[in-house]
Amino acid sequence: MLCLTHAAHSDEYDAGFLAYEKGDFSTALEIFKPLAEQGLIKAQFSLARMYEEGKGIDIDSVAALHWYRLAADQGDANAQNNLGWMYQKGEGIPQDYDAALKWYQKAADQGYNPAQNNIGSMYQNGEGVVLNYETAAHWYRLAADEGNAAAQYNLGSLYEKGDGVQQDNESAVKWYRFAAQQGEHSAQNNLGLMYYEGRGITQNYVRAHLWLNIASMDNANTDSGKYRDIVAQKLNEDQISLAQMLASQCIQNGFKNCD
Repeated sequence: MLCLTHAAHSDEYDAGFLAYEKGDFSTALEIFKPLAEQGLIKAQFSLARMYEEGKGIDIDSVAALHWYRLAADQGDANAQNNLGWMYQKGEGIPQDYDAALKWYQKAADQGYNPAQNNIGSMYQNGEGVVLNYETAAHWYRLAADEGNAAAQYNLGSLYEKGDGVQQDNESAVKWYRFAAQQGEHSAQNNLGLMYYEGRGITQNYVRAHLWLNIASMDNANTDSGKYRDIVAQKLNEDQISLAQMLASQCIQNGFKNCD
């Protein structure tokens, strides 16, 4: 009987999730709320996200915090991470770095790499802990090895600056590329600059233009457009056309095989 009930709840949730994906937030809300009240973890998380983002309902950080906490108390790593984020940023509750770190740690202990990255950020910035670049690098590496693009960018930045690790431009390029291939705009920007300056990689103005151009699209990184235009001064018209064509191909290939 319990299995049947669980299956029924799962089917209901799936219907709500489908409605959410279609942009029918009012229907999703009607489905998620009673399921969340009955203790279904994924419904609690989804409801919290709707309150946090204002999807189908007014933004309500306090309500989001409530539902994230219920899911987090049941061990959901995603909710634990988001609850930690709300404590770190002071959304719906007074800012509390200790509580943020506690919830991040619970999620990280389950191998949840966004939380590992967030712990790294707290150590890098000295938020609620003593600033420690080596510890930041440890947490970034754990998340980066699992494919977390933000952590890959952050680890690349540490290698570029020599913070908490031995300064190594080649390693910086490696991690920037991993993140850039996942669409991380800051990593695309920095990879372009490494190509432009010939640090950690053979200098190549066409590749620099390629990555800076991609990073600047949709105004994702306004400085990237400025850097791209500086690089363009080093190129002739044919080289600029080549860089633009390669950028277009790179985007079509999902940022893979762009070099």
